[in-house]
Amino acid sequence: MTARKRRRPNIDPEVAAARARLAGLARAASQTPEELAASTKHAAKARWAKYRAEREAAGLPATKTPPKPQPSARALEYWLGVIDREQPEREWKSNEERRSAALLRAKQEAARAALSRAKGGADK
Repeated sequence: MTARKRRRPNIDPEVAAARARLAGLARAASQTPEELAASTKHAAKARWAKYRAEREAAGLPATKTPPKPQPSARALEYWLGVIDREQPEREWKSNEERRSAALLRAKQEAARAALSRAKGGADK
């Protein structure tokens, strides 16, 4: 005769979640530091695999694109000068706000130049 698993009656999900938390804590307490580190790495790899699979299923790249490089100090200095000339009376709350405004102005100008090139190319 084979042993059958006993089916438990319907258990409240909150109770089941509390038992699972306790079981996880007990398991972690019984592991050596090396075993715990290996288990943590394995879980992290599983989470990242799930994240990548979800992004690919949604038609997105597996990982997010890295941030774009920031302009050189020389280029940033130029755009800071442009902002200062365009808004001479403005008092900036912080240097970061002034820097953000300069970067935005640079992006706007780049977009205008790209649009101008695209329109010029379509007319020819």
